[in-house]
Amino acid sequence: METRLMAHEMEPIRVKLNFRSCLSMNLEGNGGELAMLWNDDLDAMVVSYSNNHIDMIIGDDGSMDSWRLTGIYGQPEMHKRGKTWTLLQALHGQMHKPWVSLVDFNEILRLAEKHGAGVRVSWQMDHFWNAFQDSSLADMQCEGSVFTWNNGRRG
Repeated sequence: METRLMAHEMEPIRVKLNFRSCLSMNLEGNGGELAMLWNDDLDAMVVSYSNNHIDMIIGDDGSMDSWRLTGIYGQPEMHKRGKTWTLLQALHGQMHKPWVSLVDFNEILRLAEKHGAGVRVSWQMDHFWNAFQDSSLADMQCEGSVFTWNNGRRG
């Protein structure tokens, strides 16, 4: 999950919510963090992490029932978003397990997803679409205030 906290502020939250384990990373280019919390009854192994992702195996890695959970926070600055697409493609190529991605890409796949006055650059959406397709992801098409955040600004 993406939070508005810094990594050192997550420990009291972990304790209050009664989780045994937590990995939190201060986000690159943002005042918050990316965090994963879990308990010992979940067989979870952190595979890799950076300032913009946490990648885990859930279940016994050698088991056919194991799967992959990845949290990604996309670069908030448009000129750096290519780093996120490169990361996504690299993560996709690292292992072949069922994959659940919890992601804020800070990008849209289609112009119809854009609300407000800001102009979207088509080549940026095209690059994102290519990385999305190359990584064999499926868009869950979650829309509305339950699934998205709106800061109240125009654009």
